[in-house]
Amino acid sequence: MLCDNCETSWREGDGAGDKLEVEKEDLRNFVKRVKNNPEVIAGYDIKLSPEELVEILVKIITQAEPEDSTIHLEWF
Repeated sequence: MLCDNCETSWREGDGAGDKLEVEKEDLRNFVKRVKNNPEVIAGYDIKLSPEELVEILVKIITQAEPEDSTIHLEWF
């Protein structure tokens, strides 16, 4: 979902506790895609509006350490 040609590592699980490692630049590009075309997330089980999702992802990106190129996420 994040991108077609990115280095995203996803460890599948039952949802809660799943981990995602994503390149910061890939996450930025995904945010741009959602902003430009909110339908990108259609069909996925996301309980947020595209605007809410973008807001959260932007916060994650800006709170990451500047020298970190990879962001580690865990779903709860």
